[in-house]
Amino acid sequence: MLATCTIFGWYILTPTDYALLGKSIAASAAFVYNFVLLQEQGYFDLASELKPLLHLWSLGVEEQFYIVWPILMVYAWRKKGGSLTVAKIIFLLSFGLNVALTTTNQPAAFYLPVTRFWELMLGCILAITPFERFARPGANEANAVEETASWIGLTLLIFSVLFISQARAFPGWWALMPTFGATLLIFAGGNASLNRRILGSPLLVYIGLLSYPLYLWHWPILVFTHLLRVKDPTALMKAICIVLAFILADITYRFVEKPIRFRLTARSSKTVFTSAALAVIAIIGLTLNAFDGLPSRFPVETQNMFRDYSTAATSAARATGCFLTPDNLGSRFSGCDEHGKSGGKKIVVWGDSHAAHLIPGLHQLANSHGFNLIQYTVSSCPPLFSFETTVHQKKCSDAYEIVAEKIALLRPDSVIMAGSWFTYYMSPEGGRIDESIRLTVERLKSMGVQRIVGVGQFPHWTAPPQRILSRIYSPFAGLLNLEPKELQDNNKSLIVWGAFDVDKRLEEAFLKAGATFISPKSTLCNENGCRLLVPGGDGAPMEFDANHLTVAGSIYFSRANERALLND
Repeated sequence: MLATCTIFGWYILTPTDYALLGKSIAASAAFVYNFVLLQEQGYFDLASELKPLLHLWSLGVEEQFYIVWPILMVYAWRKKGGSLTVAKIIFLLSFGLNVALTTTNQPAAFYLPVTRFWELMLGCILAITPFERFARPGANEANAVEETASWIGLTLLIFSVLFISQARAFPGWWALMPTFGATLLIFAGGNASLNRRILGSPLLVYIGLLSYPLYLWHWPILVFTHLLRVKDPTALMKAICIVLAFILADITYRFVEKPIRFRLTARSSKTVFTSAALAVIAIIGLTLNAFDGLPSRFPVETQNMFRDYSTAATSAARATGCFLTPDNLGSRFSGCDEHGKSGGKKIVVWGDSHAAHLIPGLHQLANSHGFNLIQYTVSSCPPLFSFETTVHQKKCSDAYEIVAEKIALLRPDSVIMAGSWFTYYMSPEGGRIDESIRLTVERLKSMGVQRIVGVGQFPHWTAPPQRILSRIYSPFAGLLNLEPKELQDNNKSLIVWGAFDVDKRLEEAFLKAGATFISPKSTLCNENGCRLLVPGGDGAPMEFDANHLTVAGSIYFSRANERALLND
């Protein structure tokens, strides 16, 4: 599976994505991918559904458990009941840490082995507990306890499917439901009617035999389909992916898993072979990462399109000090009151990441026009004093008060307000945004701000422009003739046009409140689509992900709207 992903990645992935895949391959081969995923967590991290090896984090947790558990058992087994006592202690400690971390650091609770060991520990407790079985009505029949356990277990699994979603804080308490459901089904044994008649049916037993290779294959197939399509696969495509996963799982089970497990070969030979294979694929992954995803796969004249632009953009947006997260407001924007030339006009940029990505372009204007650029940006918090219901709620309110305090002291000449407006309009309180804009503009004016500029919604692509461009220029594009070169100029099918629906409401709200409004759509798009590349540049894409400007894109947008931004 790792080898197949390496081959497909050569033809499909941009250098940046291919380098990340290389790191994922090496980490997966070493069974530490859960730690890598935790370290990669961040605002601009690649979306989970676009990581071909995302599912291998759980195998890392399992392998880490298989290293720790036998060592503990060696020492615990010497005392009567010692192993069961150790298992119960680990279960309680791990589960308690899981609940505590889920509320404070959910990614750590999800990926760390110490917060997931309790799930595996339930299986250990079940295996080593000397259960007293109740009398059975017949030789091959289950008793009442086992029958009840099987049905409760199935019910818990069904409830898990129905009620656990991305909106839930997981794992936390919610993880008890599927874990106990599976435990009860195993406890019930093969005599329970549900297990014997349904779970023991030939079809489900066959799926069970394929379960491990099916798990390995299903996710990469879906992800590469998504990457090839550059938007969500259709229902038919997903169905075909599932069928393909079953076919590959069956082939893997017959010709890889069974020979390794059951063929009469010395155990030492199997160990050497599998370890060597993992080592080789790990080295290949490290090589891909070390050589930046091998950009030489693409034509020389296009290689500049596929460089890593996210690092430069994040740095230019001052992500370490002036583009904060709602959980990191401790600096209170220390050092963010001067950027550009001091002593002249003061212009404040306020908003979320869609305000932060304006900073590189505005910084150039500040140096050329001699004004001081001031930055107050917080991820996922709109530039609205009176709008409190966001994904972070109270934490955004804290940020607003800091911004209000600083603006009142600074008395800037202008405030530029920008945000991912479509996201906020889609929230439960989206109907209040127009009124919130009016109240915010009025409050800014009462603080002495002379001019307020609202920047509308930026283009939202179904995939980052680099990934769209790779469909034109990658080796795979020539093989299947995926996209015409004209995609650069006619790409409206790859833009989320619904995101622009808020622009008219924004324009009306800002203009009614006495502010200026700038529409990114007017600058970057026409009826045929939006700009993938910065005009007249060196091949830099306009955005480094689905909706955030590169440094070159920010400079282009700021220059194109220089007069409206500065009123010069």
